[in-house]
Amino acid sequence: MTVSNSDPAPTEHDGTIQAQLAPGYWIRALLIGLVCLVLGLWGLYDYIYAIPQREEAAQRRELAQAVKVVIDDQAANPETYETAMEGINASLSKHAAPVSPVMDTTASITSDAGWQTALVLWKSTLEALQDPGSRTSSRSRDLIPDAIVEVERSNTAYGDIQAPSAYDRPIQWMFIVSLVFVPYYLRQLMLHCGKTYTLDQGGNFHGPHGTVQADEIADIDMSRWMKKSVAQLVDSKGQRTKLDAYIYKDLHLIIGAIAHRLHPDKWAPDAKIVKDPEEADSTTGGSEEQNQ
Repeated sequence: MTVSNSDPAPTEHDGTIQAQLAPGYWIRALLIGLVCLVLGLWGLYDYIYAIPQREEAAQRRELAQAVKVVIDDQAANPETYETAMEGINASLSKHAAPVSPVMDTTASITSDAGWQTALVLWKSTLEALQDPGSRTSSRSRDLIPDAIVEVERSNTAYGDIQAPSAYDRPIQWMFIVSLVFVPYYLRQLMLHCGKTYTLDQGGNFHGPHGTVQADEIADIDMSRWMKKSVAQLVDSKGQRTKLDAYIYKDLHLIIGAIAHRLHPDKWAPDAKIVKDPEEADSTTGGSEEQNQ
């Protein structure tokens, strides 16, 4: 316990000083929490929905181009034919619902029904082209124009879509992690909201954890005050109460009043350091010399 050499009366400060949650603090905490929420939900949406959708659209565009190459080549290249057929069969296997025997060519190519229609048509066309006996048949001649139409519809719908890069998903995780900070800032608001600190006219300190009488205030630790705006009130039992002036408005006045009462030679009532008289005189003298 530190005892000040000068112990003025507890009523040295005039009136009651009360400190409450600073509006700037809770506004900042609320805004930061909201920004973290928006960024997190945005990253989650992109990761779960937008990126897979772009990936599928890019695959559909590539498949349509592969089909066009086979049709233009009249299935003369077995390698391109096999590649296109594997893509068609793989895409058809993703759709559990059976394809209607009556193909709906009016459905949008971006819908499951429209895409399935295109896949079935492309598969039939490529199979007809692959059969040497049917290359000039009426069946292949009837299928090719419709297949080309579906290719053009696919290019119109997916032609400008770029496949996701390898970094897209890891980057979205950076935004998703922002959701972790949302409950933290909400907890901080709930923790500090409604709390008040009061120093009455008798010098008694009233805080969220109880009252410390003026004669029970043994010391105030100001070691972190200048760097962190944090002080610690020490009572006669050695218990410490953290006082954070960054969070609570006007708390610096309470801290300053207590520090000035206990250490008037070191701290002013507004919680500023009291300059040494010799240092103040040298500063004043230097200023006067510069002015001359």
